[in-house]
Amino acid sequence: MKTKYSALAIAIISATASYAQADNFSSNIKTDLYNVKSDLGVYSRYQPISWFRPVSNSGTRITDHTRTTNEGTIRTVTETRNGVTTQTIYKTVNGVTTITKIVDGVVVSGPDMNPPATDPKPVAEPPATETEPEPVTDVTNPENGNAPEVEPPTTEPVTEPVTDVTNPENGNAPEVEPPTTEPVTEPVTDVTNPGNENGPTTEPPVVEPEKPVVEPIADDTPISPSYPIVIKPTQPSSPTSPIEARNVPRTGVVWNDISRGYDPEDPNNKANVELKGEGVTVAVVDSGFNNPTVARDIQNKFGRRGTILNTGRYAPADATHGIQVAEMVGGNTANGVAPRANLLLADITRVNSDGSSGLLATADIYNQLWNRGARIFNQSYGIPKQVTYFNDNPRSAYYYGHQFNQDLLDFYTDAVDKGGLFVWAAGNNRGERESSPQAALPYFETQLEKGWLSVVALAARDNGRLGDFSWSNLLPYSQAGLAKNWTVSAMGDYVFNVKGSNYIASGSSFAAPAVTGTAALVKQKYPWMDGNLIKQSILTTATDIGARGVDDVYGWGLLDVEKAVKGPARFDSRITLGEDVNVTIPQGSYAFENDISGDVGLVKNGQGELVLTGASSFTGDTTLNEGAITINGKSYGSAVNVGRNGTLVANSTVLSNGVSNDGVVVNNGNTVIENGYAASANGTLVSSLDSKLSVKGGVDLNNSTLVLTAEKDGQAQYVTAKGVTTEAITSDSEIKGEFGVVETTTGLLNATVNKTGENTVAATLSRQNVETFVASTDARDAMTESVASNLESSFSALDRQIDANNAENSTTFAQDAALLQNSLAAVSAGQTAVLDSLSGQIYASAQALTFQNAETVNKDLTNRLTMLGTLNNADNTAGVWVSGIYGNGKLKENGFGEGRTKTYAGQIGFDKLVSDNFILGTAVNYSTADVSFNRYGGKSDAKGVGVSLYGRWSDKNAPWYLQGRVGYGWVDSDVERAIILDSNNSSTAKINHKDKVISGYLETGYDFKQGNFTFTPYIGVSHDVVKRGAFSETNSQFGLTADKATYQQTSGLAGVRMSQAINFDSGVKTTLQGYVNHQTAFNNEDLSFDASYTGLQNADFRVKGIGLAKNKTWVGVGALTEFTPNTAWYLNYDLKLEHGKGKNNVLSTGVRISF
Repeated sequence: MKTKYSALAIAIISATASYAQADNFSSNIKTDLYNVKSDLGVYSRYQPISWFRPVSNSGTRITDHTRTTNEGTIRTVTETRNGVTTQTIYKTVNGVTTITKIVDGVVVSGPDMNPPATDPKPVAEPPATETEPEPVTDVTNPENGNAPEVEPPTTEPVTEPVTDVTNPENGNAPEVEPPTTEPVTEPVTDVTNPGNENGPTTEPPVVEPEKPVVEPIADDTPISPSYPIVIKPTQPSSPTSPIEARNVPRTGVVWNDISRGYDPEDPNNKANVELKGEGVTVAVVDSGFNNPTVARDIQNKFGRRGTILNTGRYAPADATHGIQVAEMVGGNTANGVAPRANLLLADITRVNSDGSSGLLATADIYNQLWNRGARIFNQSYGIPKQVTYFNDNPRSAYYYGHQFNQDLLDFYTDAVDKGGLFVWAAGNNRGERESSPQAALPYFETQLEKGWLSVVALAARDNGRLGDFSWSNLLPYSQAGLAKNWTVSAMGDYVFNVKGSNYIASGSSFAAPAVTGTAALVKQKYPWMDGNLIKQSILTTATDIGARGVDDVYGWGLLDVEKAVKGPARFDSRITLGEDVNVTIPQGSYAFENDISGDVGLVKNGQGELVLTGASSFTGDTTLNEGAITINGKSYGSAVNVGRNGTLVANSTVLSNGVSNDGVVVNNGNTVIENGYAASANGTLVSSLDSKLSVKGGVDLNNSTLVLTAEKDGQAQYVTAKGVTTEAITSDSEIKGEFGVVETTTGLLNATVNKTGENTVAATLSRQNVETFVASTDARDAMTESVASNLESSFSALDRQIDANNAENSTTFAQDAALLQNSLAAVSAGQTAVLDSLSGQIYASAQALTFQNAETVNKDLTNRLTMLGTLNNADNTAGVWVSGIYGNGKLKENGFGEGRTKTYAGQIGFDKLVSDNFILGTAVNYSTADVSFNRYGGKSDAKGVGVSLYGRWSDKNAPWYLQGRVGYGWVDSDVERAIILDSNNSSTAKINHKDKVISGYLETGYDFKQGNFTFTPYIGVSHDVVKRGAFSETNSQFGLTADKATYQQTSGLAGVRMSQAINFDSGVKTTLQGYVNHQTAFNNEDLSFDASYTGLQNADFRVKGIGLAKNKTWVGVGALTEFTPNTAWYLNYDLKLEHGKGKNNVLSTGVRISF
């Protein structure tokens, strides 16, 4: 925090500032009726707890400051005129006064931190006013244009005080009961200054006790505590000193925690906190929000996050107190603790008819804030009296209840019961040992304590040292006193920029919102926390300062934002009011990262998980009703009772006070339970591989369940068929009972147990044969059984390596194989995603698409050759043609994933009559085809280029014909598929392989003609060869690696074709044709291939997929139209049907030009 500023004006936040008081609120107390002194009204007025009055460095300024030292009294009068400062020092020792004058340049002065009975007021230069846009309010009065609706003044009077003793000598006027002196300090007696009848009433300085709680210490004087800091030795090792943090204060207020240092530029220790308060709504109840002169500041500091509530109140132009308070909570500045929290800004300024103003909150305003989502409320205002000035006697004039509207108290009570948190400034009266009645209200209203926080401010020792944030310069304002159990301390001096000028503001008004902002961060970190748990996190993580422990000055200590957002550091009856800490986590996993001590226990509810990463030494019991508690490798001193729906996870933990298990206890590592382990018949002990539960004090298993997991140190471990044996539980005495049920977390593993002596239970874990396991489930089919066979082949090879201690090159594969062993448990429930993704069927099945594309090209050329036999001008010497092809279909086979195919292709060809009876041609084709398989089969995109040579022989004088083609093609295939090992481990395999295709087709037939009708029976033979390239999936241990492979199929076919020619008068001729044929393969080609997993390439297996159909039927129709003797257009549709294998639709169209 910087101590020099280019443009700095000290803001003296005076209790007498015009908006800082609530003058004339005394009308709510009928003083004439009860003969209560008129100045009593001051005590019922709420005012901002801060000092604020901006001054400039020009003009005339006078300050007068008196302080008492061991030597005597020193009075300093500082007068600044036009930048020249004269400082007069009156030093009185033993009745002798010396006077010293110092003349210097411009100085800046600050608030008088210890004001005398009469104090000359500085001449305040009014702040500059600007014409700025009004702040946006959220409720508009339709009858008043865009102006916010004004709430009428409240008509509810403050409850009238009742006096209980009548003074007969004073007629009907009641006798005034003196202020209570119970239970700690006497109330401060109000004194009227007769020489200043029209001025405000002032209080005399508070007389400190002989031994003040805080001693003023010179900056350079080290502080030595009256007792040494005792460091407990770490057990069981020899005593060691904790690591001391940097910058641990040695002077100033006593600093008791050497694990944290003090940074004057980060006094609340928030710099390293990444939380910003997102999603948390905070209410700031204060003054100055409905003030048009600060509208730009509100916009700049809060943007859309700030919403001004329509309270019907409006603030004077100089009212900026609430802006600074809200900035501390969540401003877009260095001051903002929660700069992304949503802020509800409630202006509760009350302006009286005489121009004075104060603050007055109502239950209606609070209800609006609650209904808009606020659960954290900041209040930097209060009655400027100590709580002990009032009492709990309803008949007394000093009854605390006269200062609070009952509706407001009812709201506080209801809100606290529902999880609300109210943060209050303690007060600004240095030397007073008690907080304000608002901050200390739970002293009277005890039901509020669980949702109440009071904040003591640490501020500069005197006005002359404002801006010096060093620890030795800080002293408290109003102290904790009776409110110490719900009090935390925080820095009270900050630099603000308001209306373009920099100010230093001092007071608990600004310490409180630092705590409120911290509460928002805690709420963001732990959204399920109620106000009491947030309060626990803030109080118990505070840095211990002053007297050790929770003291009457600083309460729990100095705010530590970084530590507070890690959860509570104590489970303490002073905060929980004697009850256990109740943590309810509906879902998700959340960690308490601090060591936790304390004198009460923990109750865990909700399905979520609570992780404890520190050492826990709290002495109360732990009751785990629901969800999980995970203890990470630290000691745990609480007795644990695990309920039916609870799970305790112990990661190499020492549980020093016993465990009673009616739910689940998970042991990871070597956990020690002292004072016994007792399980009910419903209890389950989960033990990981190589984990041992050591019990001291007796074990009763009581026919409970043992579940063995193949994990070690939180990671899955591969288990061989031979298995591994471990000691699941040992005891220093005889183990009573036995495990009634022994299970594993996956059906792929087998577990057995036996007692090896009276004190040990040994467990053996081994794996099943994968094929046997899958065959026993409802998930078995051709694909899963194929994968099971492949896995068993690989696991058997891995087993041999491990048993021979020769698996150093297969470590990574074994780790992934361990994941598979655990995740395969889901197969028993019909969840086959893991097995499906490991099938690799796409590399087999997708070859069927390559064959299919070869057939599609062949069919288009066959249609072209048939067309040549029907053209009137077929004897033209040459022709060129072009065609476009679209195809879609399905590839399927029972037991495998189904693929959907799409093909786009085109051909261009040239043919020529080379003799009277023979036409010869050549064609070039280009195609793109893709197939996508379900069941995690993946997808393949193939691009192909091919050339064909075709011809037709026919004799016009004979009906016989012979036609055929040969072709050669190149296919480039991209394959992408998922490889899933478990829910948290999956990868995407992307490979490319290059293939070659060779095709041949020969057909002969006989044309029977009758006029324009032709009937043609025909037979044919086809032969296709696909040579797939090699590939390797390298981004997964269970990716596939395969060499190149060759597939081929030869088929015979027979069919009939019919055509009908139609001649039009225009000379146009259209020929309609149709055909059907049946094709049978001479060999079975299942497209399977040999491969291995990339991580274990010495264990080959057979990968299966959808094979080629042995039988298929083609049906087609088409039309050929000859528009001119040289131009013809055609359209064909072909359908291929394969029994049990799917179908394929082909649509082709083209044009031929003869010349």
